[in-house]
Amino acid sequence: MQQPINPLFDEIETLASIAKLRVDQRYHEACLANALSAVLEGNEDFAKRGQHHQDELAKIEEALEALDVVTRRAAKPKAAKIYIRAGDNLHSFMWANVGPDGSVMLGFTFAGNEEVELVLDDKMGELRRPHILTLENVGQSKISFHSSGQYKLSSQMGKATDSVDRATVEGPKLADITEPRRMVELLLPKSLPKTSKSPGELDIVLDATSAPEMPLRCTISCMRKDYFEKAIKNDEKFVDTSVWEYVHALEYENQVWVWTLRASRNDEAYLDRIGIFLIGPVKWGQATKRAR
Repeated sequence: MQQPINPLFDEIETLASIAKLRVDQRYHEACLANALSAVLEGNEDFAKRGQHHQDELAKIEEALEALDVVTRRAAKPKAAKIYIRAGDNLHSFMWANVGPDGSVMLGFTFAGNEEVELVLDDKMGELRRPHILTLENVGQSKISFHSSGQYKLSSQMGKATDSVDRATVEGPKLADITEPRRMVELLLPKSLPKTSKSPGELDIVLDATSAPEMPLRCTISCMRKDYFEKAIKNDEKFVDTSVWEYVHALEYENQVWVWTLRASRNDEAYLDRIGIFLIGPVKWGQATKRAR
């Protein structure tokens, strides 16, 4: 599996460095106090030792200040842009925002026509037009993951004209997700818009430079932070059908949203546009009551 460039690693290493510096700080503070006591008692030989510990404490304070800046920068971001790199080319892909209640909204950075083409319903099976009514969304598509457990596309669908609503599936409340859960699968077209913009410090860059010559997809998952860290530590695949993966993540509180850019053994051809597969039981819109 492609080793991810992940801000969580920097955060873990930073916290470990801070802990070690705090131990060293307490050691030098104790040694300095002993040296000063000895000097006050007339033992001048301890003056140089005291100066040494004082110098070390100054270095530790400087290092702690620098790490404090790092930890502030690595604070859990509420927004990020997602790019895909292929060699020297950088492609604009998505953006992600986290709301005050933990809801997550994802969007694409380029416009297109989004329309529901296929619904897999537990009771009715595979549904396509004309068995369902659909209204396309023109513009930049968005995917909303509400904290309540309702996940929605921009386009609309329904069983009848009086029950058309945003295409919605139901899942667990976001705060209740612990083990890795696939939220949406994105099948990528052969090319995406190039950009000359430089990614920000908290943005996500998925590097496809080493990907095989195969169609690519992006799996977006949600999981508790410790599950993510365990998978990274054990070099586990994030999706069983992957033959190649590149992983990056966005952390919010104790959860991690994971972007897995991957080649799947199930994919043989590129789509002419992005294919969005929102995962979960379908929630159909309710018929609206008309005033008499």
